[in-house]
Amino acid sequence: MRPRRPSTDTCAVAAVAFAAVLYKVVRSPAVSSALSSIVQSALHAV
Repeated sequence: MRPRRPSTDTCAVAAVAFAAVLYKVVRSPAVSSALSSIVQSALHAV
């Protein structure tokens, strides 16, 4: 087995941090309301 490169670990940590921030943003009341509104509009348009 080849040893892992440090850049791979850095990318993984950055990806997890980005996912955590994105989760917090999407779960915020303002964004949640906006997404719900968009989905409702899309469902009623069909």
